[in-house]
Amino acid sequence: MQRPIQGLFVLLVFACALTAALLVNQLFVALVMPGIRDTWAAAPVPSNGPPAMALDGTRLASLTGLSSAASVALPPEPPPDLRRSTLGIRLLGTLVAQDPRWSMASIHELPAGSAHSLMVSDTIQGARVFAIERERILLLVDGRLEYLDGSANGAPAPLNVHPGAASQGLGRGIRETGPDTYAVPREDVTEALTHLPELSMQARVVPAFKDGRPVGFKLFSIREESFYSRLGLRNGDVLQRINGLGLDSPDKALEAFTTLRDARRIELQIERGGAPVRKTFDVQ
Repeated sequence: MQRPIQGLFVLLVFACALTAALLVNQLFVALVMPGIRDTWAAAPVPSNGPPAMALDGTRLASLTGLSSAASVALPPEPPPDLRRSTLGIRLLGTLVAQDPRWSMASIHELPAGSAHSLMVSDTIQGARVFAIERERILLLVDGRLEYLDGSANGAPAPLNVHPGAASQGLGRGIRETGPDTYAVPREDVTEALTHLPELSMQARVVPAFKDGRPVGFKLFSIREESFYSRLGLRNGDVLQRINGLGLDSPDKALEAFTTLRDARRIELQIERGGAPVRKTFDVQ
């Protein structure tokens, strides 16, 4: 049975990373697409100046740390006659990024009651995740595409979640056991996995750069009594490493995610006010 341990920092880092990817993508779109007023110009204005230079997408990608548009491989359009998957899986929610590598789905396996997260190309019950969409995921089962949405496939097993979780706040069982050391109940991890949209709205994140190079993700607008604040994070913190793995590129972030699947002890390295801070979390 796969434990839901990975939920804590999958949610922490990838909710941040997904939000950052979407924010920076808006900047990219604003740079490469004309505004409304440009498209309604009455007539071109002659100019004696040099012609406008085309945007160098490769250079922009190197400056922002994002993949260039040409390197993002979007899944092919699925056939319209997909059938609903009969696997013992219940979809809890999805977080969709412009770059499919950042997209994530939270699922609940039936009837064991194991909740965990999936990304594109992950496998579950013999099926491979083909694509993650806003309201469903596509699975490749024995060479055939099937979909899984929020509807239950049969009678769903009850989730081990406290009632009123959304209103009372996520992570309320997290407690500080020492300087920058925390104990995190497994129930809180499972609970957070079932409220991905709420979790992604509890803080804002932007890519952090130093000397023109990405160094992680900076948090701000953290809500009081949120999951992030209960983890001891503050506005201005820069997430840099998880268990020694850097967060300065999508590939490294995904590698960090993979190592957390069976982790019982998680170390987060952040920069706060120019000084390094290390936080330790024990999932109990």
